[in-house]
Amino acid sequence: MTSPPKRPVVTPDGCGPVVSVRGEPVQGKAVPDTSEVLAWVDVKDDGDIALSGYDPVSYHAGADHGPLMGKAVHETIIETLLQGRVRYRFASEENLAKFRADYRNLKPKYGGFCAAGVGLHDKLASADPLVWDIDPRDGRLLLFCSWEMKAEWEKDADAARQKADERFGGLCAKASQAA
Repeated sequence: MTSPPKRPVVTPDGCGPVVSVRGEPVQGKAVPDTSEVLAWVDVKDDGDIALSGYDPVSYHAGADHGPLMGKAVHETIIETLLQGRVRYRFASEENLAKFRADYRNLKPKYGGFCAAGVGLHDKLASADPLVWDIDPRDGRLLLFCSWEMKAEWEKDADAARQKADERFGGLCAKASQAA
């Protein structure tokens, strides 16, 4: 009896074996690029809902209105190589359309993690979606894990932002390697 043929370690073109990534055959190992690493979002598992279900566009309506809870009927899924599917919910079809048109500017800054955790404590800490601000420099949503952390951030927001901008990529890279 003969044994089945072994799968080649390297294909004839030298690119490595064909492997499955999310059910699709690809050659070699899928490696995330910088934009994929920086897309790290504060969710626990594949398919989880970002911002605990709050509508990311509604934060931009002004502090008097506060964020609105999204609805399952108005949902979009962002798929990333590292985390899988991240779901965002919206209060209206109009907000969903705005998010799809300007995703990069309307998604939460620092992946929705606590901005003070990133900038002041060099860690990715889960944020409370009801403790937030809009960054005056770029209009992006900032989230915080507590009112105390937000107050700490506001003591020297410019320095905290600079540190957070510098640290976020490295923190995401560490998190993606640990996942």
